[in-house]
Amino acid sequence: PAATRATWLEAAERALRAALPRGDRLLRGDCVVEARPGGADKGRVARALRRGPARWRDLPFCAAGDDRTDEDLFGALGAGDAGVLVARRARRSAAEFRVSGVGELLTLLEALAGGGKER
Repeated sequence: PAATRATWLEAAERALRAALPRGDRLLRGDCVVEARPGGADKGRVARALRRGPARWRDLPFCAAGDDRTDEDLFGALGAGDAGVLVARRARRSAAEFRVSGVGELLTLLEALAGGGKER
């Protein structure tokens, strides 16, 4: 429940901070506390794929995420890529697009894959 969510997240964050090595990072999302090794983020993975084999470099990326822990990924996307925030309410995001839930995301993915109707 929302009333106890903040309490649980704060407790999880305190426990993780006490256990993590120095330099590691905590990032709080809507319903998650994510622990990351220093210097690691989802955007770094996207940038590494762009430097990888040619089959990855030329493909457009479509990245979807539902909370603040996905913002590094959205920010790393380039021209021709699509970042999709999955959220019921509008909020500031580096994602170019927003859908309100998983059903709309699936419809979007089907359309991008050529299996759905254009919208």
